[in-house]
Amino acid sequence: MENKNVGWLLLSVSILTIIFTFLYSSVLDEAVRTSCFLQHGDVESCEMFDSVAKQTYFSLAIGGISLIVSLFLIFSKPNEKVI
Repeated sequence: MENKNVGWLLLSVSILTIIFTFLYSSVLDEAVRTSCFLQHGDVESCEMFDSVAKQTYFSLAIGGISLIVSLFLIFSKPNEKVI
């Protein structure tokens, strides 16, 4: 398989990863907000927000790295055939 095809495939997977990360993070933030309010009565003192933020940044970093690798594969020159 050519590098460009692998690059386009990886680009689509990384974009989907980033989109799903934002969707999952927003749903998880709402669940944490509801849970902390019921348990503590105050949302600001809840420790789960730090965990959600770390997981979101980690997922976005993985998506960003795969996005950079896919762009490198798409725009790199194809290998010349040795005769």
